[in-house]
Amino acid sequence: MNSANQLPVIAGVEITTDAEGRFNLNALHRASQAGVHKSPTQWLRRGETNALIAELESQDVNLHLAPINKIHGGSAPGTFAHELLAVEYAGWISPAFRLQVNQTFIDYRTGKLEPAPGTTGDRWIFDLAVDTLRPDEASKLSMLKKFGEKRGQNMQFLPDYSESKGVHHSLSELLRRHHSNLSARKANQLLVHLGYLEVRSRKSKARGTRQFKCVTEKGARYGCNLVSPCNPNETQAHWYDGQFKQLLDELKSAAG
Repeated sequence: MNSANQLPVIAGVEITTDAEGRFNLNALHRASQAGVHKSPTQWLRRGETNALIAELESQDVNLHLAPINKIHGGSAPGTFAHELLAVEYAGWISPAFRLQVNQTFIDYRTGKLEPAPGTTGDRWIFDLAVDTLRPDEASKLSMLKKFGEKRGQNMQFLPDYSESKGVHHSLSELLRRHHSNLSARKANQLLVHLGYLEVRSRKSKARGTRQFKCVTEKGARYGCNLVSPCNPNETQAHWYDGQFKQLLDELKSAAG
C-alpha cells in the first residue's frame, strides 16, 4: 500500500485527496496545464458527465459515498471525485493526460510511487494561494520562485518571465484609451454584476479587513490577476488589451 504521507504527484503537482479518498480535480487541472475551458467546473456542466455520475451511483453497490464532493473554504478546498471519475476527467482533458493519471493512480494504489523531487508537506499552501488569488502566469511563476527559495531550494532553473495570454492593463487605463464615458467605479460594479469580477477581503492589521478585486474564472477570458506589489495577499485585476473592446461592449449593454 501507499505511504500515508505520500500522495500521487503529476507534473510536480501533488494530487490531494479528501477524507474518503476522492481525488482533487482542481489539482489534476493544474497538473495538466490546460486552460480554464478544461476546468472541473466546465466538465461537471456536461450532460455526459452527469450521466456518468448517475451510472456510477446506480451500478456500484459498494459505493457508500457521493462520487463528487465539493469543499468550499478551509485549508484544502476543491472538487474531489471518485477515482473512476477522476480518470474520466483526465481523459476529457486529453488522451495522453488520461494515460499519465491512470498509471500514477495505479502506482499509488500498489505502493510503487517514488518521492517527487522537491515535494514538501506544505505544498498545499502554494496551491491554496493560487486557487484563491488566481494570478496570471507571470505572477504565478514569481510566487513559485519565492515559495521554493523560502524553503532553501535552488529555483534558478525557472525562467524570469512567463508569457501571459496577451498585453494587459488596468481598467482605468483601458477606459481612458478607449475614450469611454464609464467611470472605473461604475465599470467595476458592472463587472461584478456580470460575474467577471468579485470582491474579496483579507485580514488587515490597520483596518481589520481590507477588500480587493479578483478576476473570476468566468472573467478569465477577458482578464487576469496580478499579485499586488503592495501586498502578496492581494491581487490587482488587469484586462487584456485585445479583448477589451468586446468587454466594453458588454459593459455598455449591461449599463443600459
